[in-house]
Amino acid sequence: MPSAPHRVLLAEPRGACAGVHRAIETVERALQLHGAPVYVRKQIVHNEHVVRELEGRGARFVDSEEEVPAGAVCVFSAHGVSPQVRDNARRRGLTVIDATCPLVAKVHQEAVRFARDKDTLILVGHADHEEIEGTYGEAPERTVVVGSVEEAGRLDLAPGTTAAYLTQTTLSVDDTAEIVAVLQERVPGLTGPGSADICYASQNRQNAVKAIAGRSDLVLVVGSANSSNSLRLVEVARAAGTDARLLPDPDLLGPAWLEGVRTVGLTAGASVPDVLVERALRRLAELGYADVETEVTATENVEFRLPPEVEGPAEVEGPALVEGPAEPGTAGDTEQPGQPGQRGQRGRLNEVSQPEHPEHPDHPEQPEQPERLEQREQPEHPEHPEQPLVAGESGSGVAAAEERGGVDEESCAKLLDRVDRRIAELLSAEEARWSAVDARVAIPVAAVSELVASGGKRLRPLFCVTGYLAAGGTADEDTVVDAAAALELLHAFALIHDDIMDNSPTRRGAPTVHAAYADLHARRSWAGESRRYGEGVAILAGDLALSYANRLAGRLTGPAAQVWHELVTEMIIGQQLDIALAAEVEPDPDLARWVAVCKSGRYTIQRPLALGAAIAGRPGLHTVFEAYGVAAGEAFQLRDDLLDAFGDETVTGKPTGLDLSEHKMTLLIALAAARDPRVARLVEDSRHAEWDPAGLRAALLASGVRADVEERIDTLVAEARAALADAGLPRGWRLRLEELADMVAYRDR
Repeated sequence: MPSAPHRVLLAEPRGACAGVHRAIETVERALQLHGAPVYVRKQIVHNEHVVRELEGRGARFVDSEEEVPAGAVCVFSAHGVSPQVRDNARRRGLTVIDATCPLVAKVHQEAVRFARDKDTLILVGHADHEEIEGTYGEAPERTVVVGSVEEAGRLDLAPGTTAAYLTQTTLSVDDTAEIVAVLQERVPGLTGPGSADICYASQNRQNAVKAIAGRSDLVLVVGSANSSNSLRLVEVARAAGTDARLLPDPDLLGPAWLEGVRTVGLTAGASVPDVLVERALRRLAELGYADVETEVTATENVEFRLPPEVEGPAEVEGPALVEGPAEPGTAGDTEQPGQPGQRGQRGRLNEVSQPEHPEHPDHPEQPEQPERLEQREQPEHPEHPEQPLVAGESGSGVAAAEERGGVDEESCAKLLDRVDRRIAELLSAEEARWSAVDARVAIPVAAVSELVASGGKRLRPLFCVTGYLAAGGTADEDTVVDAAAALELLHAFALIHDDIMDNSPTRRGAPTVHAAYADLHARRSWAGESRRYGEGVAILAGDLALSYANRLAGRLTGPAAQVWHELVTEMIIGQQLDIALAAEVEPDPDLARWVAVCKSGRYTIQRPLALGAAIAGRPGLHTVFEAYGVAAGEAFQLRDDLLDAFGDETVTGKPTGLDLSEHKMTLLIALAAARDPRVARLVEDSRHAEWDPAGLRAALLASGVRADVEERIDTLVAEARAALADAGLPRGWRLRLEELADMVAYRDR
């Protein structure tokens, strides 16, 4: 009986993550733009091969910014730096290029926020790791580092101390869970970040190692001895009961390592470039392990934009360190046109492709958004108003497109994912930029980031991307992604200002911006009036969101630019008329309908659709999308009115009854006043007496207007569908738009 063949079980995902790719390319581009030498504070990533290669191209690695000649170019590593380092670099006149991983930058931002709001900040991680050193520097006077369960058990905070915790990104959920559990037992009221700080790459690679360890006789981890995540992969494999070794250099691998080994598990730390994995595979093939099977536990489609200082079409000299050479006879690692972050299949030696196993118990948990930097799964209940809405998902790629008459759901989902990442990257970079000046300067940016991160329907980006794809757009994805991201930031501007005007205390289950900062002012006993401080911060945050929206829309030209400018103007004018009708207590159905058209029909649906179509080169669809959008938008606004008057706060994501309590002359109230004398009398009496929200709500219920409005919504949805009948759109996209009309009009069902 022949013996079992030697083979390699290759973990996927493995190797360099998006943050490492970004950091290495940052140094490569800096060298190309500025010439050698370019100084890098600390190792750009924890991998000796990368450091040696970049040194050969002219990079100079130093331990401190103080070692960099005054006025020289200095790159900050992917692990981040403290504000003191930034101050030193500014004092020395250094040209700084910040390659901090966006996920690390997010932790810095949260450290600033928690230090602002809490007495003590607890960092869970290794005290001597560069990432922890940098984060600690954000608030050293009120930060403690906890590196083990034992240290967590010894932590002794004064009674009544408010505390929050953050975790080192390169540690996995498994690494930190026990420490956090002990901290939660010892510190009453301990709070953590709104979303997981664990780097998606660290968790995914540990899950992949768990999947291959049980089927391997030996697990080899390609990585350097100073790489925290590489060392942890060795530990994870050993904990699973399999022998494991770190492989800093594939050339070190010899026959003695493989004595008695039939199956070699192979993976690589998140700081390891592909070329080293390829070398390890070649060396294993030389030693008789040419049969390679890939175990896929997750698919990563993540790509971070480069720092603005090096962004652009620079040509990098020499082979890119982040890409491995393709093997003879196989396809190389390619970037798909128009799909940044979506990488093609890498060439492998005799690779046997395995299916993904989403049901696997170790399937990776992707971090929640606000950063929204990772490829996200669509929600199970797309009709929920506080989840991103993606209609009609019945498959992906070509198969789904054929099933739905040409609608490519996968392309739509990928574009929307890129929109989320674009927003997160912009806000992360801006918050890091202004935090370097002073933490207080970044407060409005943080307010926008927290609102965007808290969820939302993402309706406007959805309609923009749908308009683009329905119009046949394929060639200008970067523009439509920026435009859709601009729409979401414009919506953040509108929400923040609306909340001030409506005096709303909460939004999406959290305090509104003006309420949160008014409360902070009061708790800190600062000078002046708390209400004015909170509203001042919120106004500036809203203005900043509008500024960012216009920045992203800056590349729009021709009809697309005209649509954008009309959209912004109409939305603001609609807000003005909204507050005017509330102040004058004017229940005019025609004016209320005009407000609904501006603030919902055009702003939410018609203009985003027209914007996407214009970017795709088909501005002629404007008339069709206007008829559809105005009808669907009025239905959307009427549903919003019904939910405010009669709905459930857990469904709407904001307090109900605000329109009634704040004198808002909504279309619902205007229609009811025209229909029912009691409602009209209550509205008229409010001009001279105390407003009675409870009495008005009771009158609305008794008037029967709710049934009338439901009937009106049905009619509007039918009108929206009819507008599409002869639009010349592909059948699949017509059906999709019909589904979206149902979705916005009946989102409480």
